[in-house]
Amino acid sequence: MSDTSKQRHHSKLDTFRPMIECYNLWQFGDWTSLAQIETIENEELLALKACALLQLGQTEQAKHALKDLPEHPSEQTARLLLSGLFNTLGKVHAILDDKENSEKNFKLAIESGIDTTNSKHIIQARKNEQLAQLNKFKRWISLDSLDQKGEIKKLFIDCGGHDGCSTIKFKLSNPTYEIITFEGNPELWPYYENLPTQLVKKLVSDYTGEVEFTIDPVDADGSSIIKEKNVDFHKKVKNEDCEVLVMPCIDLSDFIEQKARYYQEIVLKLDVEGAEYAILEKMHQDGTLKYITKLYAEFHWNKIDMPKEQHDAFIEKLNPFFEIEDWDAAEFSVHKKGKSEQKIRQQILSAIN
Repeated sequence: MSDTSKQRHHSKLDTFRPMIECYNLWQFGDWTSLAQIETIENEELLALKACALLQLGQTEQAKHALKDLPEHPSEQTARLLLSGLFNTLGKVHAILDDKENSEKNFKLAIESGIDTTNSKHIIQARKNEQLAQLNKFKRWISLDSLDQKGEIKKLFIDCGGHDGCSTIKFKLSNPTYEIITFEGNPELWPYYENLPTQLVKKLVSDYTGEVEFTIDPVDADGSSIIKEKNVDFHKKVKNEDCEVLVMPCIDLSDFIEQKARYYQEIVLKLDVEGAEYAILEKMHQDGTLKYITKLYAEFHWNKIDMPKEQHDAFIEKLNPFFEIEDWDAAEFSVHKKGKSEQKIRQQILSAIN
């Protein structure tokens, strides 16, 4: 083969290589990877990316991608977009536990997008991947739940993060976990600079909206959304003399259900000053407790005037789902403490980072 012919050959390969790669991602239903493709000079690639964005629920980005399609798209482009519709129907029927129609639509999702010759194993892989993303098929590990090294993604959700002390304590023993922290007290947010966690400046609850948050002026440790709870445990400061903030809150059940698509192991920590009971009760009712591998918690039954018998009965209801352990990360806290504690924490952070 002459040098000119070789150059033409490699040029054709360079043109088709992105297309082959993207079709492989599409066949398996790896929507997260497919949605991240950037350079798009091909109509079919644009349709594939739009399909992925729609499957991920990113409708605005999908609309933007679809606007770049030609006025009269090709038949293959139309087939790919139709395929996305069938895939969505397959997931809907899977959620409804309608196995027959779910499998039928996953089959149509593949067959409408590619030549059906020898597609049996592709259809099976697509179905397994979609069910895994919905947490409906445990034997298949979702591609979305693997990191770049092919290892299972693990998540620590820290609710009531205070000054980041729990992030440090957990990360020291679990370096491979990603961490997300919820903390609603603005006074504590500056402590999160350079911490290995994603800080969400919201509170967790059993609903999404807004909530009144009473701030503990002594050490910020007892701030709560529970009106009946004394935020100052020693009762030297009355609740009516404390600052009350109206803060955004999220339904923790919904948040965990979304994250369960991408993480095979989720460890939950709750130190939310009495709100843990309503949150865990909601998770028990809607079935999201099944996504939790382990629960670290500080229960506040004695601070919200809950009878011990009621608390014990509640714990008994949770025990079948996961292991429960007490949690205390005070040794890593620096809020309103001296320079020596802050210096030690900086040394620990340097070692972690």
